[in-house]
Amino acid sequence: MSQQIDNVASEIDASMKKLRASMRGIQIRTAGFKRDHDALARGVADFTVLLIEAEALVNKERTRRRRRR
Repeated sequence: MSQQIDNVASEIDASMKKLRASMRGIQIRTAGFKRDHDALARGVADFTVLLIEAEALVNKERTRRRRRR
């Protein structure tokens, strides 16, 4: 599970870097696009932080389980 969360977080990071690179050539102030982009970036950042925090909780639960004999 931890590996999957790491993969998702790294893919999100790569996607956001591609989005930032693609924003360089367009006019971002037209039609409120900058506002939408900023809202998306904040939402994705919040989601990524929650995902990484959830990874810590998943790992904590996994180590607390009682092992079968």
